[in-house]
Amino acid sequence: MTQPYAAETGGRLRSIYLQAALAGRAALERGDQLLALRAPVDKPGLLVFVMHSLFADRAEIERGLLDPHERATPEGISRLLDYFRGHGYRFVAADEIDAGPAPGGLYAHLTFDDGFANNLQLIDLLEREDAFASVFPSIEHVRNQQSFWWNSLYRERSRRGQLRTLASETAALRRMTDAEVSDYLRAEFGPAAMEPAGDLDRPLSVAELRELAASPRIEIGNHTLDHAVLPNYSPEDAEEQIAGSQRWLRQELGATPFFIAYPNGSVNDAIVAMAERQGLRLGVTVAAGLNRLPSSPAERMRLSRFRVVFDGRARQRMRAVRSAIQLTPFARKLAIRT
Repeated sequence: MTQPYAAETGGRLRSIYLQAALAGRAALERGDQLLALRAPVDKPGLLVFVMHSLFADRAEIERGLLDPHERATPEGISRLLDYFRGHGYRFVAADEIDAGPAPGGLYAHLTFDDGFANNLQLIDLLEREDAFASVFPSIEHVRNQQSFWWNSLYRERSRRGQLRTLASETAALRRMTDAEVSDYLRAEFGPAAMEPAGDLDRPLSVAELRELAASPRIEIGNHTLDHAVLPNYSPEDAEEQIAGSQRWLRQELGATPFFIAYPNGSVNDAIVAMAERQGLRLGVTVAAGLNRLPSSPAERMRLSRFRVVFDGRARQRMRAVRSAIQLTPFARKLAIRT
């Protein structure tokens, strides 16, 4: 068997495996939504929500310039806030989570990863809604105004009508360093592949990040220098990704972050130790689940987050978040053990 054929065959097998995994995850999510109709709801604890872009409206989502992620809009965020508040939840600031909310209550917190310029809409939205959020910018993207690679990939594959293989290609790129991914995209799509298409998909500027940080309703956290999937790096380089972000944010914003969002949620004990050495006391993953209170320092460094997609099933998804019985977190833990 020739090497190209083997690589092609391996790519097809990975694609088949990934499609099966995605189908399984969708089935689990639908199962959670059905279980939520019968299961007890609203156990005390902390719900954390993960989001990325904040689109002005649905028309922006359909432009195909960036990965829609959760399809979040200000109107959708307002609906989420109203829904959970209507069921007794209080949306708290990051420093209250750091201090330790009183056990027995229902708490929630919004987080936005990566540092998109469209997150500036949060300033007015949070003030209007009397809510709080944490924003986690990738420093080199802010400094260099470089496109986030997953958006470049989505945009270019969308232009070519090649979204069918997007999930498997994205999964493969997540196993690389940021520099390796950038080289791959430039080779695949040309030297301008890493340039934003416009205001919709670009990162925050330094001035805009300062504007966000000035809001009393927004906490700026660590998301590494390069949106580095930390287990892909050597221990020395991984720690510098965290430490370098801490230094830059302290220098530019005048405050040292205490909150980290691990890129792609990829974390292990060594990475937690690195983060703690850099003064970080809270950390969020992308594993779904309720965070029980009171929590230990170790638990606060691996907080779970729920992802709510604002589609036609958004209300069912939000009810599933409240459920005491959830298949998706259980299946993830089982997969990690086996």
